[in-house]
Amino acid sequence: IQIQRGFEARGRKQVRSSILSNIRQLPPLLTSNHAQSLAKSVPQKVIGIFDATGTPPYRTKTVCADYTFGPDLFGGFKSPQQAQLFSLSSHTHRHGQHFWITDPQHGDQLLYENFVYNDPPDKHFDPPLVFNAGDKLHYCALYNNGVAGDGSSPDPTLVTRASHIPPNSPIHCPPATTAHPWACVAGRMNPPASCVTNSDCDTASGKNDGVCDACQIVGGESTENEMFIMIGQYFVK
Repeated sequence: IQIQRGFEARGRKQVRSSILSNIRQLPPLLTSNHAQSLAKSVPQKVIGIFDATGTPPYRTKTVCADYTFGPDLFGGFKSPQQAQLFSLSSHTHRHGQHFWITDPQHGDQLLYENFVYNDPPDKHFDPPLVFNAGDKLHYCALYNNGVAGDGSSPDPTLVTRASHIPPNSPIHCPPATTAHPWACVAGRMNPPASCVTNSDCDTASGKNDGVCDACQIVGGESTENEMFIMIGQYFVK
């Protein structure tokens, strides 16, 4: 989903950028090629939006990356120009338990934090935070693929369920094989057994109480899949 909102540059020119959260007044120096979206301007990290892929069932994984101000898909900027960062947000799906952004230039000062994947806050900076070409933002997310609140017990309601991924999704769990099994969500759950079929999860042969349905996190567009995206807006002057 892309939300389009407009920026009015104080009577001079209107520019548009995607994934914005509100309407703000920008300085008179703003022109259409100055508005930048952090979510769209890092070509080397496009594939990185799926970096949570591979998190096994009933495990957690922390994923981190850096955004570098300056070069980007739109030509970027060079010194003495500076980026004026005025908003930050984040995007994960339901396994995204914690997302944070820090400023490495100032001792990894915490700039943004989110614990609710489906209602991420939009944090605004007024005045904007100033960054030079070559400066970085460091951002991380903790993904929980089925670990309960006590930090160790399995929670089948949190794990990726192969059967819950929409049938029309282009991305699904890799097939369960002996070399790369799934895990049980019912039956042999103490601890969850590895499985290829439902019978592998039965608590006794022929009992038919087992369900083999837990798989690794896979990057994708559905809520059951995952993404790892830092969202931000800045202008250059």
